[in-house]
Amino acid sequence: METLRHLVFVHDSWFRRCCTGSAKPFTAIGLACEFVPDQEEQGLDRAAAPSLEEVLAVRDVQGAELERWLSTVTPSAERGTRSRTLGTRVLLAQAAPAVRLAQTARFPRP
Repeated sequence: METLRHLVFVHDSWFRRCCTGSAKPFTAIGLACEFVPDQEEQGLDRAAAPSLEEVLAVRDVQGAELERWLSTVTPSAERGTRSRTLGTRVLLAQAAPAVRLAQTARFPRP
């Protein structure tokens, strides 16, 4: 459960903030490492106790969000662009097969 909650945080931190530039608070049920500063101010609730179904529902939404974003990324459209965000998009587009494989890996539901 902690690993899945950490993946919720990772998606918010690395994908939403770094790739899309979002400044929205993190998803409350996400679980960051203890050394991440100002967790409460960033929207995280370390005391949250979500059910497995709740965490899987959030991961499904995040997976769909990533799939939608990846479907809009084309390396040819990014050529010659020096933007950090667009450079990240190119890297993610190149990594898309691995990302899609990771998104299809599901834990059995009880």
